[in-house]
Amino acid sequence: MKNFCRILIPVMAIAVLFGFVFACTDSNSQKEKEYTTEYKLAVIDKGGYLEEDDPIVSEYKIVLDSLKSKVINDEIEIADTVVKVQDILREKYQINLSILKIMKDLDASIPEGVENLDIVEMASAYMVLLVSE
Repeated sequence: MKNFCRILIPVMAIAVLFGFVFACTDSNSQKEKEYTTEYKLAVIDKGGYLEEDDPIVSEYKIVLDSLKSKVINDEIEIADTVVKVQDILREKYQINLSILKIMKDLDASIPEGVENLDIVEMASAYMVLLVSE
């Protein structure tokens, strides 16, 4: 019986320790907060932190939603494309436009009711027009 207790007590202690470690790990490993695409775009434009409920974020959402209804691309592809356009215009042509301005221009260039366009093609045409002026 003594041998059994000598084995059982350390095994129980290890089991309790592992249980405690896993319980702490579970409570501390909360998922990182996922921010909306429009929030991320607004933060990039501002160049720093914004409150999630900042009114400017809703402007990005309105334009992003409008673009989503006109193109075949999802919001991530739209956002990636617009950020890339901003980067190309700034780096190659020294044209500084906000992401919101680019999105509004692209949105305005597509008439209501038009669907199934590719944002990449629209963005390419937009850049050609801008740099040829």
